[in-house]
Amino acid sequence: MGNLLIPSRVCVETVSESDLDFDEMTKCSPETMETIASSSLDNPAYTSEAIEWDKYTLDAWYHPGLDHVMISPPLVIKELSQTYITRLQDSSDPCVDLVKSLKARMSWCGSKSCIETKDSLKQKTKEWFVRTSMCSTKIGAHPKPATSAKEVIDQIKSSRRCLESFSARTSHSIYLFPWNSRCDISREFRVWVKFGRVVAIAPYFCAVKLDWLRPDDAEGIGLKILEFFESDAIKEAFSNDNFQNAVMDVLYTEGGAVKLIEFNPVESSGGGLFSFKRDARIFRGEEEKVVMRIVADDS
Repeated sequence: MGNLLIPSRVCVETVSESDLDFDEMTKCSPETMETIASSSLDNPAYTSEAIEWDKYTLDAWYHPGLDHVMISPPLVIKELSQTYITRLQDSSDPCVDLVKSLKARMSWCGSKSCIETKDSLKQKTKEWFVRTSMCSTKIGAHPKPATSAKEVIDQIKSSRRCLESFSARTSHSIYLFPWNSRCDISREFRVWVKFGRVVAIAPYFCAVKLDWLRPDDAEGIGLKILEFFESDAIKEAFSNDNFQNAVMDVLYTEGGAVKLIEFNPVESSGGGLFSFKRDARIFRGEEEKVVMRIVADDS
């Protein structure tokens, strides 16, 4: 008997560079766009009850069981009181006591006793990736590490996105991760999860063709991402019925491993290579296969 061909669970589609719709890439779902346009609230993307941010903050979904599947586990977590949030939003306040508190925690995490409790860390942490409960401080495609507690606070104060996110009615914290210089944005993927299953995959950096990502390899990468999604650690995050829709950001390393970056609400995320209008069937979960899109040369 000949070998039976097993149908792939991933359908790879290519988009020509000349067909990229840059305006559509940034748009959230029509429902979210309407909510924002009609709202009288300040920062409606964060304050509207239509987006249940409390399900998607790092405070909500992070647990130590995810450490081994993340790019880097958080070593410092500092909860923020409303007083601290107000002071962070005040450009004239240097937040000296918050800097002092962070410095103490960062110093301990750079000590030998702390490092030995983290198998993945073999040397003192001197550079940090900074984010708050809802977003990172990176601006554009090239984030920079913080090397001191003061730089952590300066990055947060300089991030309009972080400052606006503090208006969301949920808990807020500062998270510090060991800086990973091998985290290449061109190898990040956005994974749209609807009704507890993956429906779409595309590169996070989707405005140009990625030289390393070839159509012949895309299907295999998509299958690895699906296997990662079905792993026990990720399944646990989706075990709660209230957390069935999300955008999962992952890194596909040069060694072929998949690592978790974060989860975000579908409602507040742009479509990238997908359109929430034109691809409504995909986002309703009506396609049999997972659709993976990549950018290809014009032909």
